Amino acid sequence: FSMPWTMVTISKEWENTGIKVEFWGEVLKSNAISADTSADNGTKSNPYLFAIRRANIQKTWEFGTFSHRITFGMQELPHMHSVWGGYYDWRYMEKSPLESFGFSADPVDLGFSYLAKWKSFSAHLAVVNGEGYRSLQNANGSGYDTIARFSWEQSWLDSLKTGVHFLSRSGNAFGYAGNDCL
Repeated sequence: FSMPWTMVTISKEWENTGIKVEFWGEVLKSNAISADTSADNGTKSNPYLFAIRRANIQKTWEFGTFSHRITFGMQELPHMHSVWGGYYDWRYMEKSPLESFGFSADPVDLGFSYLAKWKSFSAHLAVVNGEGYRSLQNANGSGYDTIARFSWEQSWLDSLKTGVHFLSRSGNAFGYAGNDCL
């Protein structure tokens, strides 16, 4: 077992109620975070960590062509839609612009989100604690972040998909922490 990253997923959906529970964990080599492992001549004996990437509950309502979903817990943020939203096999050759421009430190955070879909259009709004799933609480800030994505996506063929995404992120959106920027 020497992979640098391994994902473990468990989910359960109750279709008659529209409720879904997800748990995603990941096994990481500790030296990806700290060089202080026995694998790197350090003092820690376990070179692997287990991190929780998703642990949430979702409720979905469908009204004709409209779909509404609320999610609470550790969840993928709206800007990660194109990576996990059914397009995982479409890989980037380099870092995505969201990563390279520092739009969001982590793809996952703890909070509440709302997703609305109608035909090829969707809107995803989230209020999260702003730390990310691999960061210490209140280390970089203590306010809440809001993130929004408005999208149009159309599938023309199985191998041709087009889309336009508008993203917005506001750190300390509610002015909760006096020492953080609004």
